[in-house]
Amino acid sequence: MSKTGESALTTLLKEAKTYLELNVENVKLTAAEKTVKLLSMLALVGLIAFFGLLALVFISLAIGGFIASAIGAGWAFVIVCGAYLIMMMLVIVFRNQLVINPVSRFITKLFLS
Repeated sequence: MSKTGESALTTLLKEAKTYLELNVENVKLTAAEKTVKLLSMLALVGLIAFFGLLALVFISLAIGGFIASAIGAGWAFVIVCGAYLIMMMLVIVFRNQLVINPVSRFITKLFLS
C-alpha cells in the first residue's frame, strides 16, 4: 500500500474512533438529562401528593364537622369515609385512564424524544 493509502486509512480510523467517542458521550449526557427530568418529576409529584394529602385531611375534618352539626359526629365521619371509599373504587375502576396511561405517556415521551 502507498503512503497516502496508509495515512488515509489511519485518518479514517481516527475519525471513526472520535465519532464513536462522541456518540458514547452523547448517550451518557442524554441518559443523565432524562434521569434528572424523571427524578425531578418524581420529587414534584411527591411534594404535590404530600401537600394534597395534608389539605385533604383538613378538608375531611371540616366536612365531617359540618355534617356532624346536623346529624352527629359518628355518622358524619362514616359519610366522609364512605365518600372516600367510593372515590377509591372509582380510581381502581378507571386506573388505566387516570394512572397507567398518563405515566406511560410521560415516560415514553421522556425516553423517546
